[in-house]
Amino acid sequence: YGSGYSGRLRSIDAGRRGSLVVDSAPQAGTALTNDSSISDADRAGICLNESGQFDWKALEAELSRASVKNLDSFRSLVRASNAALRVRFNAGADVNDLLAERTRFVDLIVTRTSAECLGKTHRKIALLAVGGYGRGELHPGSDVDLMLLASRSLHREKNNIAEYFAFLWDIGLDLAPSVRTVAECKSACRNDLTIATTLMESRLLSGPEKLYAKLTKAIEPPGIWPARSFFEAKLKEQQARHHQ
Repeated sequence: YGSGYSGRLRSIDAGRRGSLVVDSAPQAGTALTNDSSISDADRAGICLNESGQFDWKALEAELSRASVKNLDSFRSLVRASNAALRVRFNAGADVNDLLAERTRFVDLIVTRTSAECLGKTHRKIALLAVGGYGRGELHPGSDVDLMLLASRSLHREKNNIAEYFAFLWDIGLDLAPSVRTVAECKSACRNDLTIATTLMESRLLSGPEKLYAKLTKAIEPPGIWPARSFFEAKLKEQQARHHQ
């Protein structure tokens, strides 16, 4: 799965055995190169219809024909979508529409490729957009915060997961992945306000709704962060950020 991938999976610590993260992002490589001789208008053609709007039916049809065995087909689609967004921005499209369109495109990519990359593991997890991606505010250059949620440790499936994350990196997504169980999410939220905020802004992309419901119940503010404590901590966090 690709030229640029140098990441590997590891256990976080003995107390959270089975919770997986990626040690390093891909190095710069051919996955993210562009041919500057091709104009945005030409590159965006596959994504836009004659009126200059995203052609979602055409994109979904193109994705249905693509295979994860062919990285170039997905790389081309990612580059085309980026070019299409630039074309629409230069044409005066509303920024909120552009954020929603980028989010929708990434949704299509990560859900379309998850089953093929993850194999049987796909049936065991819920795929979540979290943070800014979960809010549907995916700005150009911002990380794609993607979490694989499971009811138990996925340590045995780490190779499939590594291949999936590597694939998404190699086709040009700025991925910020995580893999957690519901129990690990609850523990992390208690110990880290940023993680708590990120998971509160999560959105289910695919997978068992019951599993996602367990997560939302487990991290409900009254049980993790009482409202007053939460807002006081967020205020301190904001003040600290602005004084750096």
